[in-house]
Amino acid sequence: MRQKRTAQQSLFDPEPVHHPVADALEAISAWLDAHPELLDAIAADLGTAACGCAGLSCETVLRCAVLKHLRQGTWRSLEFTLRDSASARRFVRADPIRLPKKSALQATVGAVGPDTWERVNRCLLHTARHSGVETGARVRVDSALTETHILAPADSRLLYDGIRVLTRLLGQARQHLGSEAVTLHDHRRAAKRRYLEAGAQRGRERRAHTYRRLLRLARRTLGYVDGALCRRWRRRKPCGRNAGCARCPTTPTCYAA
Repeated sequence: MRQKRTAQQSLFDPEPVHHPVADALEAISAWLDAHPELLDAIAADLGTAACGCAGLSCETVLRCAVLKHLRQGTWRSLEFTLRDSASARRFVRADPIRLPKKSALQATVGAVGPDTWERVNRCLLHTARHSGVETGARVRVDSALTETHILAPADSRLLYDGIRVLTRLLGQARQHLGSEAVTLHDHRRAAKRRYLEAGAQRGRERRAHTYRRLLRLARRTLGYVDGALCRRWRRRKPCGRNAGCARCPTTPTCYAA
């Protein structure tokens, strides 16, 4: 059974804390209370069954999503925030004895559809426009850099990625143009095997041998691309610009792509 709102506050609810962050949460809570129509959209996505186990209320789900967006954290960090912070528990209005875990938070908040979040954003924009805070005529994008771990760009990895992407594109072209227009042999499994071998092998000679085999697979895939382009150009009318086009040496004239 899922309710829209918390009918009655618990005796164990924490008292308000006088702090700028807590005051901001109280202001957001007052705005959510002033727009109860948003809970109807949340209830339409989650459903309110008349029987069954008592789940998180629609109000708690919406407030947990807002708190996660404000903190910019993970579901695990949101679970810890609800257990550690009295202001967070007061804001989400959850049962202090049965606080939700990260799996329950992810499942319930993830069940809310994009149309509902668009409705929440439009309601927020309407309030900001009415109060003169924001007009909504421009879009602000945060382009701040964040330090993170990335995969080192190895040559074998780049070759494998190129073979994988080209094979996927050739397969899509074969579905549209037919098997006669695109000749293709899938070398992705062999390329992945050579890529993993190049990363695991020790010794310059062994790695060089594996790398040469990976290069041959890449050249074969490029040959399939060149063949598909040549067949495609033969079906077009000659553009008459250059004789013996270097892009398609098998044809006497340049064919427009």
